[in-house]
Amino acid sequence: MIARPHTSTRTDPSLVYVILLAIGSSAEPLYRVAMTEFDREPLDQISTVVSAAELVEAARLAPSGMNRQPWFFTGTHSIIHAHCTKSNPLAARFIGKMDRISVGIALCHIWLAALNQGKHIEVICDPDAQAYPPTKYDYLLTLKIQ
Repeated sequence: MIARPHTSTRTDPSLVYVILLAIGSSAEPLYRVAMTEFDREPLDQISTVVSAAELVEAARLAPSGMNRQPWFFTGTHSIIHAHCTKSNPLAARFIGKMDRISVGIALCHIWLAALNQGKHIEVICDPDAQAYPPTKYDYLLTLKIQ
């Protein structure tokens, strides 16, 4: 069952419910201590980016709703195109929203990794990348890395 706020707790009916986060004490360790503790797809399964593996690796390790890792990245060391898995029309209402949030988190990880390397990122829309996304993916945006 998916958690949803009770209607009596919603103060503004014009706001659309997107996600619910649980806050509290954890019964298990909060942090991983080794890279091997991450259960993630290999880099070559989520990206064809050339010469920016350290940036895409940050996205690979990002958390994602339901551990789906719905992202795919294409591009080079200076341009990374972000794509999101196409949702089944029946599941798109919920899973599609969660997938886009997950890709946003992964993109934030790329941005933080770039900042750590002293790089600057500009978010743009690339009409060419938008016209030719990988099969089974929708184009979302492009990161220009300088």
